[in-house]
Amino acid sequence: MASYIRGETYRKFYERREKETLTNEKLIDKLAKEPMSSDIEAAIAVIRERQIGNDESLKDSEESFKSKFDLSNAYLFNSEFGDTQLLKTNFSDSKMVKCRFDGTDLSGSYFATSDLQGSSFINSILKNCEFIGTNFQECDFERCDLSSSTFEKCGLRNVKNLTQEQINKAKIDEATKLPGAIKRPKGTTTTGNSTT
Repeated sequence: MASYIRGETYRKFYERREKETLTNEKLIDKLAKEPMSSDIEAAIAVIRERQIGNDESLKDSEESFKSKFDLSNAYLFNSEFGDTQLLKTNFSDSKMVKCRFDGTDLSGSYFATSDLQGSSFINSILKNCEFIGTNFQECDFERCDLSSSTFEKCGLRNVKNLTQEQINKAKIDEATKLPGAIKRPKGTTTTGNSTT
């Protein structure tokens, strides 16, 4: 399912961009206002039904770096992933614009140069995730658990419902931009791959 979603959304995005002669940004804006195609929604429904269960390999080990699910380079807009277990999913280089991850467990997932703008993570579990250069513009983090997640070079300025308590449980590098009312936690900032 993941390879189908990854391949089809990528192919459809670039075919449409060429056909409509739009820039990536203009096509993303346009697609964010349209429903996802029925074949992709059906594949996502199958993923939502899949249960991984408790995952002991999320603990510190070599196994913790192996992705259970690969959505890298996927182009998804207005998709529903609510109440799903997507533990240790690779979202690197994905565009997941205005997607709903409400109530979803994304523990141990990897988001490098991912575009998540306008997505919702209400009541989601994002423990031990790695975010590198991730776009969070207009994302909603209401009651989201960010414990032990690492944020490097991310933009969190224009997010909704992010609290100081959530940020205090995460590791934030100096390059990550925080909302004005949120203070960078002491002793949890990262530089590169090391915590200081």
